[in-house]
Amino acid sequence: MARATTTATSDGAPAYTPQPAIISRSAWGASAGTPCDTPAAGDTTRGVVVHHTAGSNSYTKAQSASIVRAVQAYHVKSRKWCDVGYNFLVDKYGQIFEGRRGGIDRAIRAAHSGNAAVNTYTMGVSMMGNYDKTKPQAALKDAMVKLIGWRMGTTYLPAKGTYSLGGKKLNMIAGHRNVVSTGCPGTHGYAWLSESGGLRDRVAAYLAAYSTPVKAKYTALGTGVTGAIFVGEAKSSAGSRLRAKLVDIYSQGNSAAAFYVSGPIRAEYDRLKSRTGVLGYPASDPATIAGATRQVFAAGRIYQVGSSVHTLQGAIATAYANLGETASALGVPTSSTMTDAAGISRANFATGYITSNAATGQTRAYTSAGGVISESGTTGATKKPAKVGKITVKAGKHSARLTWGGVAGATSYDICLYASKTSKSCARSVTGVAATTALVPKLKPTKDTDYYAKIRAVNGSLKGSYSALKGFNLATGAVKKTSTAPAALMPEPAAPTGSANTVTVPASGRITFNGHGYGHGIGMSQYGAQGAAKAGVPYDQILATYYPGTSLAKRSGNIRVLISQDTSDAVDVKPASGLVFRKLTSSYKKSLPTKIGGAKVKNWRIVRVSSRKTQSALQYRTTGGYRGYKNIKWTGDGQFEGPSKISLMLPGGSVVKYRGAIRSAVPSKGSTARDTVNVLPIEHYVRGVIAAEMPATWAPEALKAQAVAARTFGVRSMSPARYYDICSTTACQVYGGASRETATTDAAARATSGQYVSYRGAPALTQFSSSSGGRTAAGSQPYLSAAADPYDGWAGNPNHTWATTVTASKIQKAYPTIGKLRSITITRRTGGGSWGGRVSSMTLVGSRTSKTISGTDARWAFGLKSHWFGFQ
Repeated sequence: MARATTTATSDGAPAYTPQPAIISRSAWGASAGTPCDTPAAGDTTRGVVVHHTAGSNSYTKAQSASIVRAVQAYHVKSRKWCDVGYNFLVDKYGQIFEGRRGGIDRAIRAAHSGNAAVNTYTMGVSMMGNYDKTKPQAALKDAMVKLIGWRMGTTYLPAKGTYSLGGKKLNMIAGHRNVVSTGCPGTHGYAWLSESGGLRDRVAAYLAAYSTPVKAKYTALGTGVTGAIFVGEAKSSAGSRLRAKLVDIYSQGNSAAAFYVSGPIRAEYDRLKSRTGVLGYPASDPATIAGATRQVFAAGRIYQVGSSVHTLQGAIATAYANLGETASALGVPTSSTMTDAAGISRANFATGYITSNAATGQTRAYTSAGGVISESGTTGATKKPAKVGKITVKAGKHSARLTWGGVAGATSYDICLYASKTSKSCARSVTGVAATTALVPKLKPTKDTDYYAKIRAVNGSLKGSYSALKGFNLATGAVKKTSTAPAALMPEPAAPTGSANTVTVPASGRITFNGHGYGHGIGMSQYGAQGAAKAGVPYDQILATYYPGTSLAKRSGNIRVLISQDTSDAVDVKPASGLVFRKLTSSYKKSLPTKIGGAKVKNWRIVRVSSRKTQSALQYRTTGGYRGYKNIKWTGDGQFEGPSKISLMLPGGSVVKYRGAIRSAVPSKGSTARDTVNVLPIEHYVRGVIAAEMPATWAPEALKAQAVAARTFGVRSMSPARYYDICSTTACQVYGGASRETATTDAAARATSGQYVSYRGAPALTQFSSSSGGRTAAGSQPYLSAAADPYDGWAGNPNHTWATTVTASKIQKAYPTIGKLRSITITRRTGGGSWGGRVSSMTLVGSRTSKTISGTDARWAFGLKSHWFGFQ
């Protein structure tokens, strides 16, 4: 017992449980095995199952690797499994061996338990030896604590307690015999799990002090926002990262702050290699600003405008922020930062553009007509922002919404409320307001007491002068002149409980939302296009309805599509007659056989050279692992081409067919990363998009409208400044390659060949959503206007009008700081349509505090179809 106590104490209780040393598969000589069934990995780790190999206890430390190889051979050849059945093996000397392939930091589906769900969602660890005959050795115990403590600590799982999985109720750290009828992990091994000072006690003590900014952020957000943890918190000297189903959370260096990324911004950040890429670590959470969602990073900003995302970097990002971002004269971004060979960068916006010259350090912002809005020289001096002008106030009984004009150069605003004109200090203050409107809640009206507001613009450490005072009265909402007697008071009617704008949480805790539409509602309604087609409207008129003021133009050429689903650096394709490999840096081409040495080729691959990662190599596989082909190596891009369709193997084993070429692209000169890019004629690209975005059984004119909208989105994205033009997921528009083509959608592409939507000689931003609900929403362009939709409300549209019930507990999990939810009040709408339009802002009133969120935030957090909703 003294020995156990000493060992337990030596484990320590770190604030972060680091990954222990793990011997990789290549280091112990793993064989390739056979392809494993999907899913390759569960979406989270639920617990740990402990095993023993039941083999010899008499082996040397040097023999352990050969024992692991023997275990793999037995599992593959005799058990007919695709690979070794355990996720990890630990020998009596404390050596930890990586087991089943797929990654050590996630729930790789294995074959250790005899229960499919347990295999998928738990970590199987096998102690090497027969622990019916002997007790686990001290070094093995130490390693088991560190290994299990690392996984459970970084995925925020407790060491004790139970959970249900695969029809079993299991301890968080369970023995194999708890899953199926077996003696595993041996009499002594099983006893060690639960004995005093045993495995569960030691892991619990090891995890007890785990406290990091990332864990605190994850806890504060709640699983309703984050989803389950996929990859646990990984920490280095540069910072930390946690990858969950819906968000990633980052903390830089030793900072006490952590920030999350989600949705399309997350997809764009991942595409840019996240924290190791050009943007560095996040420096803020996503924030809703006028017309966009914005997230700040160490070296730039990402803006989501509708379904599009744009990345601004360096001096352009700084200049745009100084001008006031979306509230500035430039409006919302319409492109990412693009840099040419001469070092001149540019980003486009709704009503202008910004350029930056790396050589001179000069940055200029222009109007669309070419007029200079602002300019910074080589010093990059920051100017004190101007004085805020007119303030308008809409006051309620206990709150006031202040709105003011944006100031050029302002990055935020400060608000000060005085109880009287003669006050010397703020009765209430709000700082760091990113928008040009703010709701100040919890104001207490007092008889004959007015509030007076003043606002100043802020740019970094520089603060502008405060505005003139704006006086107002609570309870009535009437604005009071500061220098004359108050105007006649106009009572503000309060929305009754249960109205379209206010609901009190009922005793059942279930709130019914009624709504219209599915998606953001900007541009074309897909159900509306189908409704119009059913009414006999041709596709060009459908497009003119949803994009007024535009016309049709024509364009051809190739487009480069980033295959975002291929998350590996290797490009694996199936052999085919006519398959050719080509180097993009020269004229070198090589026809690739389907047989080598009489053996059938199973796969061709372009992969990084492990000893020199800036180089790539061509490999093939017949039996066993991959082999180099004719020592073909190169630096730069390489691709497979030739057949009309090429079969690309994606991680997890699925195969998708693509037309054109499949390229292994180097994102930038000297990079060690690789991305898979499909290069093909834009007409073939459109064929792979239509059926992925619209049902192939819909009317031909609707499919034609979708074809032109999809082609326009692709044409608008084409830019020589990047190594690809567009991505293949919802972060851009969904593209399924030749595998998604159908006869009806192909016909729509052919009937509209080359046509795209043009506005003033340039491709339009053809945003679309599933259903407008009967009224389109305003977007960032003149032709993306808010207007009644005459076609959306046909009988077959299930999204035109909808109702759903959301539990108060779900809302509380999404916003835990409010406490127990008491009521919801919609405070601002866009105007037009039922209830006054889509929700701009709403206030959640809880037992501890109130929180104001946007309608878009509510849509995603509550699981609603759109942000056009009410309560009756």
